[in-house]
Formats: sequence, structure tokens, C-alpha cells
Amino acid sequence: MTTAGTSDSPLAPLVRLALVPSVVAGLACAAVGAGTAGSEAMWGAVLGTLLATGFFWFGQVVLHSLRRITPGLYLVVGLLTYTLQVVALLAVFASFRRGEGWAEYVSGTALGVTVIVCTAIWTVGLVVASRFSREPLYDAGGRA
Repeated sequence: MTTAGTSDSPLAPLVRLALVPSVVAGLACAAVGAGTAGSEAMWGAVLGTLLATGFFWFGQVVLHSLRRITPGLYLVVGLLTYTLQVVALLAVFASFRRGEGWAEYVSGTALGVTVIVCTAIWTVGLVVASRFSREPLYDAGGRA
């Protein structure tokens, strides 16, 4: 008998406990927005869901794939990935600010609230997923 986990992908707990609840919460925000403030709020919530989950999902996929290949570069690539993601988000938000046409179709309030909700749910899901992962926190250097 071994202690190895199932044959699931290492991203399976992350998908089950962080991505799916975040997308469900984003869709709930879109439904509430559509019911209360119209299509602008719905599209703002949909865009907020895509931005938040896409941002976190891309970072996790890059880091999970790199962890197996070259663990020595994990921190450097993680910081570089995060920096590039922040720059990309700044570009998206700058396009919102500069383009007057966005305000007609996308509610900034709904977008912001949805990003906050999806981020909070993603963070809780990530913490719960890390509790179920069977990865050592440190390497004992072969003395275990």
C-alpha cells in the first residue's frame, strides 16, 4: 500500500476548490447585476469574473508546470509571472479609463465588486486546496 494520491492532475484540487466556486460566484454576481442594474452590470460582472479567474488560473498553471521541470526557478518565474499579470491588468484598466465606450456597456461598480468577490473566494479555495495537497513543506535533505 502506498501513500500516493489518486491519478488526478495536481491542479484537480485547485479546480475543484478554487476555480469552480469562483466562476459560480461570478455568475451569481452577473445574475444579481442583471436583475438589479441591467445588462451593463451583467457584463461588468462577467468581465470581472473572467479577469479574476483568468489572472489566478494563469499564474497557478505556470507555477504548477514549472514546479516539476525546474524547481530552482520557481520563485523567479513566479515573481515575473505576477509582474507581467499586473502590467496586463493595468493595461486593461487603462483601456477602461481611456475608452469612453466601455461605460455604455460595462458597469465599473459591478466589475469591481465581482473581482473582489471572486478573489476572496479564490483565496479561500486555494487555502482549502493546499490543506488537501500531499506535498511536503520542506525537504529534509535525505535524512527523513
